[in-house]
Amino acid sequence: MQRTLAEFGLTAADFGTHSARKGAATYVSSCSTSGPSAAAICLRAGWTLPGVQDKYVRFEAAGDMVVGRYVAGLPFDSPKFAALPPFF
Repeated sequence: MQRTLAEFGLTAADFGTHSARKGAATYVSSCSTSGPSAAAICLRAGWTLPGVQDKYVRFEAAGDMVVGRYVAGLPFDSPKFAALPPFF
């Protein structure tokens, strides 16, 4: 792994847990024109929506499941998208 990172001028210190969440959120929000809502993405990532979340936005299993399926890379235009979403 260190050799591969070095090929790109990177080290393990360049990555953290935020990198994975940010990358997953970016992928999920841009992989389709009909993807999950921004609120569902933020809630799944554990981010808050200040001033709004506690009052108006609530966890809903359907949105969370869609986010999980997108992050897992399930093809959204295939029957395989109906597979149970991963929990992480």
